[in-house]
Amino acid sequence: MKATAARIHVENDPFPALLESVMAHFAASEGPYFTTDAEGLFELFLSGLPDDIRQVYTCHSCRHFFERFGGLVTIGPDGKQRPAVWPLSSVTVHAFADALQLVNLAIIRAKVTGVFLSPDSILGTPETGVWHHLYVRNPKPYRHALLTAGQAMAEKSEERGMLLRGLAEFRRDTVERAIPLLESDSLYRSEKVLGVAKWLLARHDERETTKHKAHRENLTWRAVATAPPGWCHVRSTMISTLLDDIQSGMEFGAISRRFAEKMHPLQYLRPQAPPSAGNIAQAEKAIEGLKAAGSLRRRYATMADIQTLWTPPAPVQGPPAGGVFGHLLPKQPAEVQSLEIPPVRITWEKFAATVLPTATKIEYRVPSLGPFVALITAADPASPPILQWDREDRRNPVSWYVYHNGSRAERWGLAQGSLVEVSAVALFPPQWGEAPPSAHHGTGAICILRGAKDSKNESNALFPEILRSEFHAVRATIEAHSNRTPLEIPDGDPVAGVDLRGWDQTFRVTTGRTVLSYLIDRWS
Repeated sequence: MKATAARIHVENDPFPALLESVMAHFAASEGPYFTTDAEGLFELFLSGLPDDIRQVYTCHSCRHFFERFGGLVTIGPDGKQRPAVWPLSSVTVHAFADALQLVNLAIIRAKVTGVFLSPDSILGTPETGVWHHLYVRNPKPYRHALLTAGQAMAEKSEERGMLLRGLAEFRRDTVERAIPLLESDSLYRSEKVLGVAKWLLARHDERETTKHKAHRENLTWRAVATAPPGWCHVRSTMISTLLDDIQSGMEFGAISRRFAEKMHPLQYLRPQAPPSAGNIAQAEKAIEGLKAAGSLRRRYATMADIQTLWTPPAPVQGPPAGGVFGHLLPKQPAEVQSLEIPPVRITWEKFAATVLPTATKIEYRVPSLGPFVALITAADPASPPILQWDREDRRNPVSWYVYHNGSRAERWGLAQGSLVEVSAVALFPPQWGEAPPSAHHGTGAICILRGAKDSKNESNALFPEILRSEFHAVRATIEAHSNRTPLEIPDGDPVAGVDLRGWDQTFRVTTGRTVLSYLIDRWS
């Protein structure tokens, strides 16, 4: 559309109000956005304009905007599509009311054809010379080091096909039967698969309960657009192994054994061969595109890097001795009394709720072999996020490593049978924050042990299953790099401790003048 100065014959030019309304509506729609097969929208728009302004609004740039972005829609939880660009109510732009009604009706009747992605922060051309045109601001420009927006849109279409084939292959009752097994902790590392199982069941339910065909297909598009990376790849993920076994009628012992083999930490998502020259070149391109070379540098974390649930309370400072009122100082408290009874068996959840809040000191009874764990973080805090739970708007670059089947106490500078003071209790890094984004990493807690430190430093522990999806295709190269790159040493003392998941752990807890021993034998 032409600038107001060039349309002086149009009194009270309505274009600025139209542009403002369009931009506000698009900003409020929030996405994700979807393409449709709606065609001829610009001609429809022109046909609905009053005769005296139709020629004024015949504009090449605005036609281009209509053709590229005019048919975009959002999809609600009910499966109904709604125009993303054009406001449904046009009372504030009366001159365009009929035109926008025609356009919106065509869009609502159109078929959704894909997920829309664009790297551009501005969709459309705001100005050409003295002419002003329709445009909107893209709230979430697409960013990926390896795939263009067009390639990613094509990939989403492929993922829709994968999801539909997975839903057809694995019946609803099969998925429903898998969920109790995964929730019961009877399958090894089940938290990695539980989320996708629940998600698949929800996809079955919405397709079975949504009678309107177009709305049903729209809900599938919406699921594809919002799914975590890999969840649509039903057949090529671990969930298919479990669903295959359940659907074939296999007995539970065999199901559990096969699942454990596939989920072994040294097998799950881990490359089984050295990276090829092509994969190395692809990894170089990915790291360069994301400017993430600094993200590959990792160091041991310190107390300043972690979020804690509990730390020992600071000692109470009394008034200085020898003062005027020194003779009024209270007597020294009685010695701490330890109750000589067997350790109280307790769940972690009960321990956290009833013991931690009043504990003044916690000590850990060191076993000969245990799930000792080290926390690590980015050596360069300004480097881009590389972990799944680390985001630009909420940084959390802390991860961890633990040895499969445990490690010897002496490797961590600890003596078997000794009591070591706990300097902090923390949840695992993916659980930090009010709304943790990585539930598939499960729940767990770590007791930081004073003076514990891994005596070996052989890898910087960038494991494939914790990396962001942008690095999935080049995980073989990144793991090979990780295996040959030691961790950097921080200025402060590194933090290490014991993983409370899956092992019986004994603690001696001081509360006031009482000492009790607790055996944490399960999570809940």
